[in-house]
Amino acid sequence: MIRNLFTIEECVWLCRNSRAPRLRSMSEFAESEIVLPNGPRKGMKFSPNTQPWVKLYLAEVDSGRWNDILMTGGRQGGKTLIGSQTPVPYHLFEVGESVIYALPDLDLAAYKWNNDLLPVIQKTKYAGLLPTRGAGSRGGQFSEIEFRNGAHLYFMTGGGGDAGRQGRTSRVVVITEADKMDGAGGTSEETDKIQQIIHCTDAFGSGRVIYSECTLTTKEGYTWRKYEEGTASRIALHCPICGAYVTPERDHLTGWEGIDNELDVREAARYHCPACADPWTEEQRYRANLEAVLVHRGQTVTSDGTVEGPLPRTRTLGFRWSAVNNMFLSAGDVAVEMWRHDIEQDEGEKDLKEREICQYLWAVPYEPPKHVDQGESLTYQGLMNRQISLRRGQAPASMPFVTVGCDVGKFLGHWAAVAWDQEARGHILDYGVVEFQTDLLGIEKAIPAGLKDWRENVIEKGWDGHQADKILIDSRFRPDEVRGFCLASGSKYLASAGYGTGQRSPYHHPKSVTGFVSALGDNYHIVRDHQFRVVNINSDFWKTFIQTRLMMPIGQGAFMTLFQCAAKGEHNSFVKHCLGERQTTKFLPSRGKVTVWELIREHAPNHWFDSLSLAAVAGHMVGVRVVGSEKKKTSSGWAALFK
Repeated sequence: MIRNLFTIEECVWLCRNSRAPRLRSMSEFAESEIVLPNGPRKGMKFSPNTQPWVKLYLAEVDSGRWNDILMTGGRQGGKTLIGSQTPVPYHLFEVGESVIYALPDLDLAAYKWNNDLLPVIQKTKYAGLLPTRGAGSRGGQFSEIEFRNGAHLYFMTGGGGDAGRQGRTSRVVVITEADKMDGAGGTSEETDKIQQIIHCTDAFGSGRVIYSECTLTTKEGYTWRKYEEGTASRIALHCPICGAYVTPERDHLTGWEGIDNELDVREAARYHCPACADPWTEEQRYRANLEAVLVHRGQTVTSDGTVEGPLPRTRTLGFRWSAVNNMFLSAGDVAVEMWRHDIEQDEGEKDLKEREICQYLWAVPYEPPKHVDQGESLTYQGLMNRQISLRRGQAPASMPFVTVGCDVGKFLGHWAAVAWDQEARGHILDYGVVEFQTDLLGIEKAIPAGLKDWRENVIEKGWDGHQADKILIDSRFRPDEVRGFCLASGSKYLASAGYGTGQRSPYHHPKSVTGFVSALGDNYHIVRDHQFRVVNINSDFWKTFIQTRLMMPIGQGAFMTLFQCAAKGEHNSFVKHCLGERQTTKFLPSRGKVTVWELIREHAPNHWFDSLSLAAVAGHMVGVRVVGSEKKKTSSGWAALFK
């Protein structure tokens, strides 16, 4: 009789352990193994529902569609944890393969190992595979760690000679702070440092995987270039109010502008749906993120959340999340940072704050202010110093003319009222916004209704005994609605359209009055379009006109002043608009060097600046003229008004 060599339990154990373990996806690995290593949630298990964008990102990683996986986002949102702290141990231990970890220098390598990677690995079931001796078991510098399963972690940097980025082979590369490594290594004539490291995966062909995560720097940086070359994916949030799938950006965080203290800013700030314009509570924002979908370049999303359109013809995933997707920061937290930027008076600090807002909150490339080569430019302090001792709505007795300009947008119209004397000395006596209930009425009804309310409650009431002599309203956004309103409101109201060298259409001044051209002015003319009259304007000329007035020393020439603010910070948003554009020189093949006005950065606000230029055109129409030398002295009475 043959004796049984194994018990049933031993056979079960043998069979179970003879099977190769199932390879988990990175999503499964993260949920099972990752414990947060630092921050206020230190020691807690990872959950993708904490930051809903993580689910979208990991789903793309697990799809296997991409060779290059690039992710960018703001600060304090999990970018490093998900972009590098998770892929490294996943491939080292779950997959069991060597990994190249690329970063700017070896000093940072030791820091990343001891503070980012090691604490994560120690909390996983693979902690027993950590080395007990040699590199990585204690402190000090090292460029390679061998683990007890035979996998290696190779550190490659942007410093040193090119040889340091050669001689290693791996299927997987993880890159952190990529923009700091962008450019040719040392004196090498080879390709840039990142590409040299990526070439270490050449033996694996289409099977390679490159992960990179980095805070955005500029449009020229590696991260933004790679993002746009890849899928340039966006996160579409499901609005809990109207049901549309939308991607809110910086302009959709509103309600805090013009407030003069931090607490009220924090309470008033709300993200607004780009489709219906309704504000979201924080709970609604979280729900919108939970129900989000990822939309790649060229794709669209239907009302039921179905993403339509083919995948872009690329093997590079470009994934970006921003402040609206970061559930660690409330709308109030973000608004306070933007408010601090608005009230900052030092130009250097203001520029630094703008860089931080772009890179660390909104995950957009920072664009430094464009170089101004037309002499001096406007400054925040220079404009604030133009206040004189007149309250809002008051005009100097020597300025009998009042004109108004209004720049019309989808939800708001920005207007400014200027008092003038006959020699083009001006005083900004009031400004404000017209609200259009576009989400309730539809844009066709909302703009005329809003303008009518503005006409009755602002324009017709006047300012301290002054009535507006001429009102120009920009009509390029919605011509029919604005022109119809002006026609119904009387001859003082005129629709306008600005043209400039830096815009889609340059300005062309007619040589004479014709059946179409009813009047000629200085860098503007009036045309008849059926029953409507429209003032076509050379925007470049009249913006320069306003800038010149605002830079002219008070008491000399045709200068311009501003009413005295009643509360701290009252003028901040207005001044921000006046500084939203800069005059610069461009070379156009057909015209050579030309002077143009451009936004200092993409989406910079400039509406009140536009409204001032419209008010200046209206001033010329009622007889305001610059006469004699710009240095002509004015009456000494201005000294008493100057603050």
